[in-house]
Parts: sequence; structure tokens; C-alpha cells
Amino acid sequence: TALCAYPLSRKDFYGRKAFTVLIMITMFVNGGMIPTYLVINKLHMINTYQGIIVMFIGSATSVFIIRQYFLGVSASIKEASLMDGCGDIRFFTRILIPISKPILVTVFITAFVEIWNVYLWPMLITNRNEMRTVQVGIAQLNSSEGSAYGVIMAGAVIVLIPSLLVFIIFQKQIINGMVTGSVKG
Repeated sequence: TALCAYPLSRKDFYGRKAFTVLIMITMFVNGGMIPTYLVINKLHMINTYQGIIVMFIGSATSVFIIRQYFLGVSASIKEASLMDGCGDIRFFTRILIPISKPILVTVFITAFVEIWNVYLWPMLITNRNEMRTVQVGIAQLNSSEGSAYGVIMAGAVIVLIPSLLVFIIFQKQIINGMVTGSVKG
């Protein structure tokens, strides 16, 4: 998403505004699971991990958020890097990405939690129980014979652990991002 957001924020090319508007429209209009399912079926990716993953490769919301952050980075930083002989790729990898860690971590955490908690797509794209995600497995614990609420609650707590670990691991970057955003200068 950062690679897509960079030219939308820093490069002048024909159709940039139209492309940005198109990305914003896709944030509000659901692409639909049925057309995506039909494409995945044509590509013979049903019951594969690639079929589950492909739905979440890119996010228009993430592109837009990172683009907005890149627009807030001072143009004088780019000009100074050009004067020092830094090209676009080097500016992106050595300057822009390191100063964008707070927003990249925020987008990563948001995407991780969203993808980790998805239920419907893995249920739709897989037929075999061994391919299904943990959320689908917990839902399947609720059988018609009766519900084992204790087992379901224990499963829900176990599923919560990876999300908590991500928050704990990236807690310092989240706090640094809030502090950086609050300081003007």
C-alpha cells in the first residue's frame, strides 16, 4: 500500500486525481464477494491458502491513509534529498519509510486485526475443515446438538491472544506515533 500511496502523493502524472478518486470510491462501494469468488474459482484457488489470502492483499483504505500521511511530509525534505543526489527509490526507502513508521504500524495493526477476525470469506472459499480459519472453527463448535459455551469462550480467548500480542509488541511505536503527531515544528 505504501508503494501505491507514494506516487499518488508525490508524483505528477496524468490521471492522478482520477485514480485517487477511484480509490476513494472503492472504500465506500463494496466490491462484492460473489465476483471475487467467481474469479478465485476460475483460477482454481478454492481450498487453497492463496485463495484465502488474495482477498486481503491490498486495501483502498490503507492506501488512502498512507497517502494522506505522505502528503503531510514536508516537500523540503524531498527537495533536500534531491539536492544530495537521492533518487525517488532511495528517497522512498531510506527517508520516507523510516519517518512513516508510526502510520505504517497503525495500518499494519488495523489490517492484522481486521483480517484475523474475518469469518465469512474463509468459510466461503474453503470446503475442507483443515483449511478453515480459527474463527470458522469456533463457529462450528456451536452444534445443533447443543452448545458447549465453555469451550466456545475458551476458544474465543485463545483467538484473542495474537491480536493482544500485536498490540503489546507495537505499543512503543503506537505511543511514538501519537507523540510525533502532537508535536508541531
